[in-house]
Amino acid sequence: NISGVLVMDDNLFFQILEGEENIVDGLYQKIKDDPRHKNINEVLNFYIKEKTFNEFGVGYSVVQNVDALYAFHQYVDFVAKNYKEHSSFFSNIISKLLSVPA
Repeated sequence: NISGVLVMDDNLFFQILEGEENIVDGLYQKIKDDPRHKNINEVLNFYIKEKTFNEFGVGYSVVQNVDALYAFHQYVDFVAKNYKEHSSFFSNIISKLLSVPA
């Protein structure tokens, strides 16, 4: 019952996880304990009323429609408005993902 999105740019991975706090925390701990993962940094951790990425799931998926891209845009917009100190980080990742100038 976890949803989210994983963004990759060369060797940089950026992941958003959504779900019940204890389930997300358990998955995050597994990710941190996995020896294949290095230099893990938690950027944000906050409560949400409803999921943004219901259609994504945790498995591999490709943005295939406007609704999925819009959900990602909504998340970035929310972060920019509520967590200004992190907005440039998210904007840079999105710009690279979409291959547009920041």
